Amino acid sequence: MPPPHPAPVPDALLLFTPVQTTYRGANGWSSEVQRAFVAALARSGVVAAAARSVGRSASSAYQLRRRAGVESSFALAWDEAQRRATEAAMDLALADGMHVRRTEVYYRGRHVGWRTVHDDRLLCAALNAFDRLRRARSSER
Repeated sequence: MPPPHPAPVPDALLLFTPVQTTYRGANGWSSEVQRAFVAALARSGVVAAAARSVGRSASSAYQLRRRAGVESSFALAWDEAQRRATEAAMDLALADGMHVRRTEVYYRGRHVGWRTVHDDRLLCAALNAFDRLRRARSSER
């Protein structure tokens, strides 16, 4: 008989201490919602998209972060999630950003050859976004 599968190890990112909230209604930020938000933020890197994925607004997410404080476990998990998403996006941009594209060349309606185009727009956009994020984080401190 094969050995049973071990229980999955939880990601250390999600082991933060959730912010204690007084509101426990359907639109509140329960511990489960906070963990789902941080997990979604680690995937997308976009606060609004992560908040929408858990049925909350970006403004309420920022409010929760302010209430928790800059050095809270939640804020640190938030920052780490955005860092992970940024690194993943940069890796993808670096891998695919400088790709070569071949396009057909037509002259007076006839195919006359091929043009090789090095398209680095994605890479440039990723580097600009990374630079803006780095400057924003350094100005927060």
